[in-house]
Order: sequence, then C-alpha cells, then structure tokens
Amino acid sequence: DPRTAKTNLHEGMKAVAEWMRSSRLKLNSDKTEVLILGPNPSAWDDSWWPTSLGTPLTPTDHARNLGFILDSSLSMSKQVN
Repeated sequence: DPRTAKTNLHEGMKAVAEWMRSSRLKLNSDKTEVLILGPNPSAWDDSWWPTSLGTPLTPTDHARNLGFILDSSLSMSKQVN
C-alpha cells in the first residue's frame, strides 16, 4: 500500500535524522537514495517522495550498498555487468 509505505518511509527518515543529530553525525543527502522494490515501481506517484534534511529524495532504479548493487526488479543485472 503506497500510503502506508509513505508514512513508514517518512517516520524512518525522521528517526534516522534524529539519531544522527543526537550522535553528532551528519547525513549526506547527496548519497541518500530511495529504491522501490516490487512488481511495478514506476506505478508509484513520485509527488510524495520524502526529504532528507530538506533535500528531496528521488527514486532510483538501482543502489549500491557495501559494493553490492541492488536493482528495483531484483534481477542483479547491474551487479553482473
């Protein structure tokens, strides 16, 4: 459900930002990404994407984490190529 996902994502981002502030860390908004996993990620309305400390987050079709590339269709095509 996109509405529930939106709420959870916003709450999660607020919790991360608060934890980072309390730990005296700074979130790098330029490196923060949103990756939608599911059968049709393009069907999600992009008007609701959250912000990270005031910077709008835009969805991506793949993201790298610890050297592993995960794509929205879970095909691993970016990892193999």
